[in-house]
Amino acid sequence: MNTSIRIGLLATGLNLFGCASSGGGSVDAPRAETVIEVTNRNWNTIHAYVISGGRRLSLGLVSTFRTETFTLPPGSFGGSPELRFLAVLIGSSRNYLSEDVLVDPGDFVEWVIEHDVAHSHVSVF
Repeated sequence: MNTSIRIGLLATGLNLFGCASSGGGSVDAPRAETVIEVTNRNWNTIHAYVISGGRRLSLGLVSTFRTETFTLPPGSFGGSPELRFLAVLIGSSRNYLSEDVLVDPGDFVEWVIEHDVAHSHVSVF
């Protein structure tokens, strides 16, 4: 066999060996961000919040008849999957607070604030 072919095969073998997993320690894959899409069908601008374990995190403002997309970084609430969604209607005494919703890292959340806030809803995909 030609020397250059032997060297090429040896180099290929070493590259494959170097890419193999050692199987020793496990490395956790990074947890995905949760995407929250908020659609505001209400006449008032809303301030959107996520609540878990008594802690409230501001997502931001969503103007009238607009849709905004927010990301919730992994571990924002210490891994608790139960979240509540609060919409504070600016200029109104009415607000919307969802029931507990189970949300896992990497989920897509669709949150719709309706004209009648009592009919607003949260869906998780």
